[in-house]
Amino acid sequence: MNVAWIYFLKINLAFSIFYLVYKLLFRNDTFFQLRRITLLAILLLAFIYPFPDLNGWISEKPVLNEFVVTYSSWLDTSQPAEQEIVYMPVLEANEVIAAEIPPARNWKEIGTMTLSILYGIGVLLLLFRCLAEILSVVRTRRRCRQEVLADIRIYVSEEIEEPYSFFEWIFIDPKKYNNQTLHEILLHEHTHVRQFHSFDIVLAECISVICWFNPFVWLLKKEIGINHEYIADQSVMRSGCNKKTYQYHLIGMEHDHSLATANLYNYFSVLPLKKRIGMLNKKRTNRVRILKYLALIPIVAGLLILNNLDAMARMVTGESTKPVVTEEIRETASLKTVTLPILQQEDSIYTVVEVMPRFPGGDKELLNFINNNISYPEVAKEKGIQGRVVISYVVEKDGSITNLKVVRGQDPSLDEEAMRVIASSPKWTPGQEKGITVRTKYTMPIQFRLGEKTDRALSAPSSESDVFRVAEKTAQFPGGERALLKYLSDNVKYPQIAKEKGIKGRVIVSFIVEKDGSVTNAEVLNGVDPSLDKEAIRVIGTFPKWTPAENDGKPVRIRYAMPIMFNL
Repeated sequence: MNVAWIYFLKINLAFSIFYLVYKLLFRNDTFFQLRRITLLAILLLAFIYPFPDLNGWISEKPVLNEFVVTYSSWLDTSQPAEQEIVYMPVLEANEVIAAEIPPARNWKEIGTMTLSILYGIGVLLLLFRCLAEILSVVRTRRRCRQEVLADIRIYVSEEIEEPYSFFEWIFIDPKKYNNQTLHEILLHEHTHVRQFHSFDIVLAECISVICWFNPFVWLLKKEIGINHEYIADQSVMRSGCNKKTYQYHLIGMEHDHSLATANLYNYFSVLPLKKRIGMLNKKRTNRVRILKYLALIPIVAGLLILNNLDAMARMVTGESTKPVVTEEIRETASLKTVTLPILQQEDSIYTVVEVMPRFPGGDKELLNFINNNISYPEVAKEKGIQGRVVISYVVEKDGSITNLKVVRGQDPSLDEEAMRVIASSPKWTPGQEKGITVRTKYTMPIQFRLGEKTDRALSAPSSESDVFRVAEKTAQFPGGERALLKYLSDNVKYPQIAKEKGIKGRVIVSFIVEKDGSVTNAEVLNGVDPSLDKEAIRVIGTFPKWTPAENDGKPVRIRYAMPIMFNL
């Protein structure tokens, strides 16, 4: 799902929760100023809470980690399973050269685009309404004459049907009211001006434009306006005005609903009068009950934790909450000719780039990080479970890790631990292609071995003859990746029996590049058909010697994985 829609869902969920809590706990008390602060905090917190990163703290809490695993399993079942290893680019062996792949019709994208257009239309209409309302106020201001009455600056015009204020402007026709009523109105409106109530109204209006599809936002906006009237009414009462007389004046005021199209003003006679009169006669709330406002703290904390749990779970399943394009980038080739890669979109995921992503300090530090931070799950030790877990992930443009998934698992406990430690890694130096920072896919095999001194998971060999998973300087085909693709396109032969049966698919093979550069131990990790598997192994066996990998300046053995796509 697009990051903008995920973000909108989160903030609108927060608005819904906050409004229900406000209505349940706060809307009937008389702590009007505290309610104003609370309502403003709600507007801001709903937008801010998705941003704080608590993943490091959550990863240290076993209970929360268990929830992440459970939730990620639920997310994973809602989308098709996919396995891929991406140390090397996917190669398609096609009979016909495809210089350009026509985009498939994506109904999900069409639906998203349609919703985006409808949303944009709604925003524009409401924004136009707000601007028209503000322009109307400005025009009224220009037609009015300025006067000072009881040390309060007002704008007077006979065209003004009823008094209202907008920021520091108070609009009124004094001739319509007797002295007592005029005094009460000016006290009321001056409270709005003095306490900058128009700021709250404009902020709420802007948010209701952005979230126009959420009824709870409109309800919160309404509560803000009503609370302003409670504050102003309370200010009038504290000035010494007679409560009963003031209530009669409120009832006697007329209100034209058409005047406040966007409700950007603070109207003296704003409805509902019944609520205002009821609040005027309400007994002051016991100050002990002010403690109930502390209930917002666990609610905000819960939203923060849930947001981060969701983000971690989506990273585990590969459904990132960041804006990503989850398309697989392929190098397309015929049996005899290599077609250059299709131009990448800005947010496409690369599998091979000129400058590969790098862990801070290099691969050696990556090995140290994994070995220092990973723990052998107790349940796996008790059951004697060991083996290699292969994790795939994307190194984003900002170096963050997303789209984690298990390519090859052993046991849920080992898989979960491998994903946890990779997700907790610091930001990498991102990959680059032609000098431009790009998103790059990566894999990390992690070996869990019993019988070691500490029964720890290993990502590096324990002896000179063992095979490395990563190295400071990786092995390279003679001439680089392009030469490797050219070699494969010249040597891969689509088996006739597979063509006749219409068999196609991806064969994932792994092999070891020895210290002398020779290729050994080729094996199929994920096969499709015996004929395709055999052809993939055959062509790997014909490789010339590679430039071997190095650690500390010495050649080492390293294992590679290569997906080869056979496509008719």
